[in-house]
Amino acid sequence: MNSDKIAKRVQIVVLNAFANMSAPMVNMLCSLLVIRLISPELWGAYTKILLWFLLGLQLVGFGNKEFLLREFSKRPTDIIHLWANSLRWRALLMFAGAIVVFFLPFDSSIRIILAAWFVVRFLYSSFDALVLFQKKFLLTVMLELFGFIAFCILLYLRSDSSGLLWLLSTFLTLDILKTLVLVSAFFTELKGIKSSTHEFSFYEGAFPFFLLSISGMIGSRTDMYMVSVYLDKVQIAQYSVLLNFLIYLQALSNFIFQPFIKNIYRINIQSTRKLSRQLFGTGILVAGFGVPLVWWVCAYLFKIQFNLWMTLTGIFYVLPVFYYLPRIYFLYKTGKEQWVLYVNLGGIILNFLLNLFWLPSFGISGALMAATVVQLASLLMYSILEKKLLRDVAFEMS
Repeated sequence: MNSDKIAKRVQIVVLNAFANMSAPMVNMLCSLLVIRLISPELWGAYTKILLWFLLGLQLVGFGNKEFLLREFSKRPTDIIHLWANSLRWRALLMFAGAIVVFFLPFDSSIRIILAAWFVVRFLYSSFDALVLFQKKFLLTVMLELFGFIAFCILLYLRSDSSGLLWLLSTFLTLDILKTLVLVSAFFTELKGIKSSTHEFSFYEGAFPFFLLSISGMIGSRTDMYMVSVYLDKVQIAQYSVLLNFLIYLQALSNFIFQPFIKNIYRINIQSTRKLSRQLFGTGILVAGFGVPLVWWVCAYLFKIQFNLWMTLTGIFYVLPVFYYLPRIYFLYKTGKEQWVLYVNLGGIILNFLLNLFWLPSFGISGALMAATVVQLASLLMYSILEKKLLRDVAFEMS
């Protein structure tokens, strides 16, 4: 491979990483400003709503990204048709979700804002597959940068009585503006949409990806859901800041893969194992340097103190995914998506049970310990499943 190709691949990986990290980092910066300038209680109240809000978006994001990316690769001449068909089907779920919002136990003004934000956020996230497939990563970065600058301005202009309604309205306004920019950026493609009948095969094809995404999302946040039920708003805010940072460190492993998914699907098990070892070495560096940096940021910027035991626990929370992620992709390649689903479901149950026992006694330390045990158990399970797959292949060849 010549130096130009290597440089181009590195550039794609870096831009993709920036694009994927821009939204989480903007969210962390917003949380820092709200916690320091207004109150931790406000961010805790917002986080409690956001957890269920994002779960709803995940449900209506049925086959929005992973499934569409696979279909785009198979049918590159039908990209806008596939995207429009996905949007039509998912819009039915979106409207149902927006109606459900009106029955939530909030003030009417907050319910209206949440319903509107749900619709706008649905439209904004619907462009994810197009942005990723066309590698318009710089556009994503610029949109998030614009959003953060606008948030800072609105935060500066806020009144002293600004509370949850102001915060939700602000994020709704910013997402409306960002969605309009995306519509403008893809306007040429959108003009090619033609009225057509719904393809009923969409749900059948997207359903396995939906189960994997929703189980993965709930699995990574089960401890956060438990914290939101059992602990107060300040502790919710503290743990959400910590957990988000740790999840962002984990996400670095996936950012390496996303631009080259079609190539990864072509590698054999030996290449997968080699890739796991290489990625695990990267993970040691990420966890070893990243987790202490997270603790420093929490202590000196967010004024949140965590002990040494939580630091060590955080390292072992971040590290396993760098080893088992290539194995997940290999299971996808071999049509064993259900195995990944079983691991996700087992992780949700284990996380829930451990939190029931540890959260009342250890607080957020117990929540992080439970999440870490799940990560280590997932690593063990994927190693066992890989050996089972090799035995099955050897048996078929004999």
